[in-house]
Amino acid sequence: MWPYTFVADGAGGGGCGKVAMPGDAAVEDVQAAVFAPLADLARTLHGVEIGVTWSVLTPDAWVGHVGRDIAAADPAPSEGLLIGPSG
Repeated sequence: MWPYTFVADGAGGGGCGKVAMPGDAAVEDVQAAVFAPLADLARTLHGVEIGVTWSVLTPDAWVGHVGRDIAAADPAPSEGLLIGPSG
């Protein structure tokens, strides 16, 4: 299981959960599994396509910045999705 947390800019809202994937899953696969439901929600509720850029926070945690049509080369700020293995 891989836990994740998300924080919304401005509104202070957010949430958390776990992705049911093995602890040895590839980081890219876990990031995709965390992001997919959020992208579906944005598409369904707001009719927009979103993207994510990831940066390493610690060796076992990553930060993703989510926004409309984010290019992979965009720099990621220090807030956003935080994911990492649950040990």
